[in-house]
Amino acid sequence: DRRAWHRAAGSVEPDPAVVEELEQAAERARRRSGFAAASLAFERAAALTVDEQQRARQLTDAAENAWFGGRFERTRMLLERARPLASEPIRGADIDRYRGLIEMTEGVPADACQLLFRAAGEVAPLDGDRALQLLNLASIAALYAGDGDAAIAIAELAGGLEVEETPLSRMLVQLLIGLGAHFELDFDRAAASLRSALAFEEQLREAALAEHPVAVLFAGRAAFFLGDDDRAYQLHQEAAARARANGALGLLTQILPRLAHAELRVGHPASASANAAEGLRLAREMGQHDLIAYGLAAQALIAAYVGAEGECRSRAAEARELAFAHRFAFVTELADWALALLELGLGRAEEALLRARDISTTAVAFWVGLDRIEAAVRAGEPETARDWLAIFEPWAESGGAAWARAVALHCRALLSQEEQEAERLFQTALAIHAEAPRPFERARTELAYGEFLRRGRRRIDARAHLQSALDAFETLGANAWAERARIELRASGQTARKRDPSTRGQLTNQELQIAHFVAQGLSNREVAAQLFLSPRTIAFHLRNIFRKVGISSRTQLAGLELDAASESAAQGADPASRPVRA
Repeated sequence: DRRAWHRAAGSVEPDPAVVEELEQAAERARRRSGFAAASLAFERAAALTVDEQQRARQLTDAAENAWFGGRFERTRMLLERARPLASEPIRGADIDRYRGLIEMTEGVPADACQLLFRAAGEVAPLDGDRALQLLNLASIAALYAGDGDAAIAIAELAGGLEVEETPLSRMLVQLLIGLGAHFELDFDRAAASLRSALAFEEQLREAALAEHPVAVLFAGRAAFFLGDDDRAYQLHQEAAARARANGALGLLTQILPRLAHAELRVGHPASASANAAEGLRLAREMGQHDLIAYGLAAQALIAAYVGAEGECRSRAAEARELAFAHRFAFVTELADWALALLELGLGRAEEALLRARDISTTAVAFWVGLDRIEAAVRAGEPETARDWLAIFEPWAESGGAAWARAVALHCRALLSQEEQEAERLFQTALAIHAEAPRPFERARTELAYGEFLRRGRRRIDARAHLQSALDAFETLGANAWAERARIELRASGQTARKRDPSTRGQLTNQELQIAHFVAQGLSNREVAAQLFLSPRTIAFHLRNIFRKVGISSRTQLAGLELDAASESAAQGADPASRPVRA
């Protein structure tokens, strides 16, 4: 590599031999995740190349590596230099792919979607696989923009492409067809295609996934739209690990807010808070406006979950402001969801319903099913609740997720006019909740059933369910919901004491991340590489972790339930304790 750069520095005119050595050096740098070095080498090779098409390819490769390294302004500059040189449609499609990514990151997702969709249509007759990659990015932009019509058009074009018969291409086609069917509200067809996409993911594990962590993200999107929490959690954990191992910051910042969302669903609010904080920090450092907005909305949702009102409102306001400027409909609805959940936890049904009414155009409308239906029922608008349930229920049945079916039964119970029918629905919902990894939703069903029994003058029967709800909410750190359960339990004639908020185990977001990695057996140097910190910083935090949780060895750390031991991280740690670069 030094020889190649020395020869390049000594060249004052185009030299094919030097260009070849530089490109080989760039490929070696890329393989060891040296994206910045690879980008520079490709750019220097372009300066020593006469042929315009070859220069366009080299500048595009330089831009691609800059993007993976998280250097987005440099990516934009290189693409602007490459585009006028690209006369071939295929080369133009490669350039437009990253132009679309930059527009999605720093501009307006709707514009990115149009650019990518148009580029896919132009290259489709020549290269179906390239068109498919462009359509995949266009579908992400359509999701951010809340454009269901665009998702349907993308699915139609993807279904007609001639692509290579590989598990990756077949998975992508099925994913896009499934997303299009979802926005057409054809949930049975959507579920079939999305399950097929997940099945192809299994075939990739021994081949493509070893080199392509982005393939895990494709499968993770399918799992999210199916409501498959376990798969979504596992896939995003794996994607994050691969992105860290490859040093791909441009990918990691996309993964972390999604991982936080998945962790929150399966009942790990402290880990969710830590990953959301890291993702937001990295996105801010790299100027990724879409992911800054997503990270802020994720933090607002986590704060709503644990009942941190001030944190929730401030994060939601920041997210909504950025989303308005860039027309991020998805982020706007995530922020509205957070505020609706917060108001529900605080017992303000009318305010929750006001927020819930604004959620309708993106996938959030299905993830927020219980919250907006409960808000409508408690605010005295059962017809609105029935309308929303009429959309949520077929999605829940087609996807087959246990939590979604249980939530649908919970909502039916809330709307039932007959006591016996409502009791049967609550009992069935709790039985199905036992199959699902969502402790928060189960606790809410326990609370609702306990409230129902107490209001029916069955106070003794109500106590077991209210106590179960209270225990779950306290374990999860969902303080506002725990207080609601405590009030109901007191009204049933049983007094519940608050847990002693011991200082033991009060880990910050960054300490929690470090503890998780150390518990997996990683050395300080390996943890430092994962979190882009120095080994000395890791050692400093590790001493604090040992002191806070009362242990003295890494072996003891591996045996702790870290998420449950760190409620402070989920409840908005002091700004001074939040993650910073070493």
